Amino acid sequence: MANKAANGSTITFNSVALVPLRSLSYSKGGAEIQVSGSGDTTKLYVDGIDDESVTVTVVGALLVVDKGDTGGLDIDLNDGETIDGTNWRCMNREFSADEDSEILTTFTFRPSEADS
Repeated sequence: MANKAANGSTITFNSVALVPLRSLSYSKGGAEIQVSGSGDTTKLYVDGIDDESVTVTVVGALLVVDKGDTGGLDIDLNDGETIDGTNWRCMNREFSADEDSEILTTFTFRPSEADS
């Protein structure tokens, strides 16, 4: 990834632009499954099911996206990298502000089933 890849990057959730972007974090981990046998001298592991999470912080009180909302999440970094997903859910929306500074809104998104 290029330096300052967040500058000029765009993030949309359910066709709503999450701007102006302050920070972005994407995590893809998963459970570790131990597969060691009784004769092994060290624990051995394989990957479990993926566990993805996206955290986005924007400047201002963005109220149009709320906890429980579902939709597509599209992240386009200015260096050409993309992360796109169809079914994501807003798991958390948090406002914060310090005296003499801007209001920040932080969202956490996780993959979800489509609403029926």
